[in-house]
Amino acid sequence: MNKPRDTAKRSVKRKHPAKHRAAPKRKRIDPKRGSQGGAASVAGQVFELGLAARGCVHILAQVPWEDIYPNSIPTRVTLQSGAHVDDIEVQCRDGATIYFQAKRTIALGTSDEAPLAKAIAQMAAQYRQTEERALLVVAYAHASGAASKLSCLQQRFTQGRPTKGQIHKTASVAERKCLATLETLVARHLGKGWGKFADLLAVSRFWHVPVGAHGRVSVDPSGLLTHHVLADPSAITVATAFLETNAASLAQANAPADLLGLRTAIRTVVALCEAPDFRVDWLTLSAASLEAGTALERRGRIRWGNVDLHLRRDIVATITTELQRESLLLTGDAGDGKSTLLGDLATELR
Repeated sequence: MNKPRDTAKRSVKRKHPAKHRAAPKRKRIDPKRGSQGGAASVAGQVFELGLAARGCVHILAQVPWEDIYPNSIPTRVTLQSGAHVDDIEVQCRDGATIYFQAKRTIALGTSDEAPLAKAIAQMAAQYRQTEERALLVVAYAHASGAASKLSCLQQRFTQGRPTKGQIHKTASVAERKCLATLETLVARHLGKGWGKFADLLAVSRFWHVPVGAHGRVSVDPSGLLTHHVLADPSAITVATAFLETNAASLAQANAPADLLGLRTAIRTVVALCEAPDFRVDWLTLSAASLEAGTALERRGRIRWGNVDLHLRRDIVATITTELQRESLLLTGDAGDGKSTLLGDLATELR
């Protein structure tokens, strides 16, 4: 005889299925891979960390990032900074800030979910609120089709502010496709108008970064670590691997990297060149400055090598003219420069 089914128990299972399922396993966050799944996601993170590590190389070497911003030396790198363009934020000694959005592959397309469209949306949002000295960079490893001409097109806007007609006269077919796509994407966020479009592209860069084996970025393509940082050049492989791992740790901790922190961290795995001691130079400059200041205060002139430089002041010419007419009484508090002025007058009338 068949037993009746336990319908009450089955109904409980149907009504509350979650209670009878195994708890989902939590993903372990690997600092070398990140928390997102999928090969594409991991490849994108490896690309981003390689770019950040390259920025750290320039900080350690105290050399400008020639490919991006040759005007100043990077001083701090932050990953996932919270800005609109948030993958990598680099601050420079002259006060400029470089915002990087890392897109391993880009293609022309106006879909909101396309990598290029997402990058333009982030750039436009950052542009609306950014400070004056800012550069917006889309770094990519691969560009399909006409998108490979994005960098060439953008460079026209860094050399001036061309009109749309000027661009069309000299642009290739691929560049015109890029231009049309970019205009459409930028208009969604900044509105239509060539002026805003040209202004955004003037402070933007599309930077092609080749990748090598396993999709990795060359952390030190110019050999800066070998020439400026490492005591033993053969330690270059260890140093670059450490900088990538360190970048992943900084990203997880949401912590910036500066010169002192980087030198302290990398010194645990490789020997570094001793930082130059500029104390003697500072003392020499201080002594020279004090001597020049005293000379200016007493005689209104300074000695530069074998040349005596006389700094002519407008008041001396004025008093010289007035002395042709009448006598003058020179008054003033102590330290106002009466003696210096009289010395200048004596030199002028000699």
